[in-house]
Amino acid sequence: DAIRTWYGKDPDFRRNCHDVMHIVGVAAYTEFAGGGPVTARDEASYCGYGFYHGFIEKMLVEQGTGQYKDVSAYCAELKVTKPEAAGPCYHGIGHAVFDSIDGSLWGDDVAMVGFALDVCRAALPGEWERVRCGSGVFNALANAYSARTYGLSFVEGKPPSLCGNVPLAYQDFCNMELGNGYIRDMQWEQTREMDFIRSIEDSAAREAVIIGYMDTEVKRTIDAIDVGSLVRLCNSFSHGGDIRACVAGVYTGLKGIGEPGKEHDLAQSFCRSMDDSYRVACAADTR
Repeated sequence: DAIRTWYGKDPDFRRNCHDVMHIVGVAAYTEFAGGGPVTARDEASYCGYGFYHGFIEKMLVEQGTGQYKDVSAYCAELKVTKPEAAGPCYHGIGHAVFDSIDGSLWGDDVAMVGFALDVCRAALPGEWERVRCGSGVFNALANAYSARTYGLSFVEGKPPSLCGNVPLAYQDFCNMELGNGYIRDMQWEQTREMDFIRSIEDSAAREAVIIGYMDTEVKRTIDAIDVGSLVRLCNSFSHGGDIRACVAGVYTGLKGIGEPGKEHDLAQSFCRSMDDSYRVACAADTR
């Protein structure tokens, strides 16, 4: 109830709710480590599942690098008790894997990603789980570029090019995270951001970047969400695939910042405002 109350009253809390839920997840791990049950309460889904990201990262820190049996079992149980939370759970593993990479690899993004994805593949049983783990790896990599940590940084005029060299199953999340991270780090005006997106020749890569961009565009404007403006922005794309990607990105963004307990309401309102031919993209959220 406190999270829901603060979310409704405090704009600063709304902007930082995901990070707050990270902290809650870290604290909750202490109870779990003492023999408590797997956390599957509805409240754990608040603010883009930040709870699970924090919980899983803390679990891996406490159990030690390379100890993935328990954390894998935890996420596997969530697939049964709270299926929609399983993806964020495996995403959290990817975060923790990347942030525990040995310093000898720092500064070499290709080597760092290769090592982290190898861990995802070795620690987890199936491709779906491994790809979600990979999504956390690429999100952590984008964060590292932006924060100038681990010897990494974005360079204007040189967007990261490693996504084309990772296994195909991981490329969408790679492009989504790194493409959007690069755009945000450049701090361009929106017109230039959109020009950059449209300049991406590979349609699959472009659509992945659009999803990531629109997801964060929603979160960037959290204090004054204008659904009509979002619809117009999506309709400004000329290719049907780009429009569908835009719709999907807005949907996930709206769901992620929705009022706790009512996460889908604003997203569904947006979907109803789209043409029928694109409304299907709202139901295709598999992240």
